[in-house]
Amino acid sequence: MPVLSRFAHYFDEVARQGSLRKAAERLHVSASAIDRQILKVETALNAPLFERLPQGLRLTAAGEMLAHLIRGCRRDVDRLISDFENLRGLRRGKVSIAMVEGVTFAFVPTTLTALHQQHPGIGFALTVAGSEAVVAAVLAGEVDFGLAINPRERPGLAVSQSAAFPLGVAMPPGHPLAALPSLSLTDCLAYRLIVPDHSLALREVIDRALSRLAVQVEPVATCNSIAVMKMLVESGVGIGLMNEINAANEIRGHRLIYRDLTDGQATPSVLSLCIAHERQLSTAALAALQAFSAALRHFPAAREIIASSP
Repeated sequence: MPVLSRFAHYFDEVARQGSLRKAAERLHVSASAIDRQILKVETALNAPLFERLPQGLRLTAAGEMLAHLIRGCRRDVDRLISDFENLRGLRRGKVSIAMVEGVTFAFVPTTLTALHQQHPGIGFALTVAGSEAVVAAVLAGEVDFGLAINPRERPGLAVSQSAAFPLGVAMPPGHPLAALPSLSLTDCLAYRLIVPDHSLALREVIDRALSRLAVQVEPVATCNSIAVMKMLVESGVGIGLMNEINAANEIRGHRLIYRDLTDGQATPSVLSLCIAHERQLSTAALAALQAFSAALRHFPAAREIIASSP
């Protein structure tokens, strides 16, 4: 729907790509046509919008202000269109969600399936990223809401729902630790450990727990992907330190055995459903937020509901 001007679309794409050529390829127009539009507006505003560098284009301070305005307008238009469609009974819309990888194996697929069955006209744009990137996308207005692990408090960030998940260990069926009635982190140190690398928020929880034991551990493998960690555990490479939510499907399928660690060395990981304070959600996004909030609140692996707000 051509509500925004041609320049707004051109400018926003160049700002995202940092290149006239790449923007032209994505928009299927010539780079010269895009450049003419930008130069025309720069002349009218009497201010450069981009720094033209050898490696590409970078927004100036004026360009940053204009990009923020245009993206805000685009979000408002998308929300307005979604609301108009709901008024017409079409039940269409698009919901954008950013999430950490660990939750994609658990309640996210089932929640999206239920939403799609109830509202088949709603589409979803899903982004998987680290917790910091998820929060950044929420605050920048790039997504409607996000699922992040242990998000830091910061201005503009609100939490709709949070739940705590203790640190535990995943192991293949038949592993010696599976026979113990309870497990501690110390019990695990006698075996080869598979742990997330420092790009994942869970690693900080593990490092703090190990520091309380005053031990140095050399993992058999580190990885920035929970999915790869689980494959290594299933293959017998080692046992994996993770949360139960990370291995929910494998536990249900009896491919992995999971035990919470009960010695209190590790603080729980808090999974939070994050939104921006100033974000006005569309009807579709609000329905999705409420569905995810309920799914998180009732997820069996959640040991404690930490926070809940409207």
